[in-house]
Amino acid sequence: MKGAFFSIVLLLIGSIFYVLFKSYSKNRNFIFPHILWTMLLISTFIFRVRTTSQLIENPLDTAGIFRLTTILLVFTLSFVYIALHKFSGFLRKRDYLVLSMLAYLTFAAISFVYSPIPKLTLYKSFELLTEILLLLVLLRPLNLRIIKIQFDINYYILFFLIASAWFWVPFKPQEAIIRHGYLNFILRGAFPLQDADMVTVHAAILSVAAYVRSRFSERKNFYRILFIFSLTTMFFAQGRTSIVGFLVALAFIFYLLKDKSKLLLMVTLALIIANSKSIYNILYSYFLKGSSPKLITNIGGRWLLWKAGWKAFLTSPIIGHGFATGSRMVAQSVVGFLISTYNTFLEISVNTGILGLTLFSIAFFGTFFQLWKFYSKINSSLPGKNYLLVRSLILESTGIFIVLLFRATTSFSLGEHGITMAIFMSLLGLAEVLKYKKIKP
Repeated sequence: MKGAFFSIVLLLIGSIFYVLFKSYSKNRNFIFPHILWTMLLISTFIFRVRTTSQLIENPLDTAGIFRLTTILLVFTLSFVYIALHKFSGFLRKRDYLVLSMLAYLTFAAISFVYSPIPKLTLYKSFELLTEILLLLVLLRPLNLRIIKIQFDINYYILFFLIASAWFWVPFKPQEAIIRHGYLNFILRGAFPLQDADMVTVHAAILSVAAYVRSRFSERKNFYRILFIFSLTTMFFAQGRTSIVGFLVALAFIFYLLKDKSKLLLMVTLALIIANSKSIYNILYSYFLKGSSPKLITNIGGRWLLWKAGWKAFLTSPIIGHGFATGSRMVAQSVVGFLISTYNTFLEISVNTGILGLTLFSIAFFGTFFQLWKFYSKINSSLPGKNYLLVRSLILESTGIFIVLLFRATTSFSLGEHGITMAIFMSLLGLAEVLKYKKIKP
């Protein structure tokens, strides 16, 4: 554990210097919250699964205390920053996406009153409240360059995570590789700990971003190499829903770009695969990942959890059973240890009921429609660099949103503080900034 903490501290220091260097060398739009955002992302590297009995007995183990300490530091500095610049300037009436998410998280924190594990509910809701508090600090200047730096930090951390998964392959193959499936090689992260699905979704998000930037950035070759690296990682990590999400996201980006030739190519390839028994069988074996067809039909064993989650939701449909805890108790009753119901929307419904799901959905789906709406209205009358920047950020965001949406159907990654949730918060922030006509260059 000491070695893990030491490594994280080194990464934290390196990340801070990286952000400082990138921000000051490229432009003068740097503000200290970018360092806090980096710290917030690094705090998500603490990932482990504990039994329900362990969690009830000790919600915060040694690793949890380290994570909470980091969150507390970010919260304190963000709160002080807001206090020094007057509270009234950080929330605007038009920011309904932020307000909806803030209302959802406030209700989540209040649910500790009836939560089966009150300390965990408070702890988990505090993490996300800290995340949105820092987001308010980043949004206040309404500056697209500041938002772009935030996106760059997200991609830097994602690159570190998927690169670290490859790093351990020659040194700890027994931990970094799962030896089964069609390829007999499924990539996962040894440190920071990531399962294959996490590696896949990280690679899928970075692939979308790299592809879009290869179309709009001056550093086209760099982003092309990054795209190939991310695509390769996604292929070997083999997370099914994230791969499908990536393909749908890519098709939607082609649609927005009116790139009919590439869309036609995707459809043609799909038809060839469907009509070629040998290719279809290879892909089918690849997506099985060594599992039985029966397990796939049962959606990776999630069907039992979904049924149990639905029954739990019906027992308290309005306010749920307690943020970050109700769904865990459901999973405990079905499989005997702490995991999840493995569906973000069902998870939120079980934990915070229809009320929580409604507030979350307004923020989540509202972000996508706001980005899509703005893209349809954008025109080339904006100054050249601003036009390219806005187009790139919106296309990246809509593509990433689709990947997150697919991932949410079979995971709880958007239900709690983690890399994917932080990335969604960035998308939400961009959608809010774009609503204001007078955007600073």
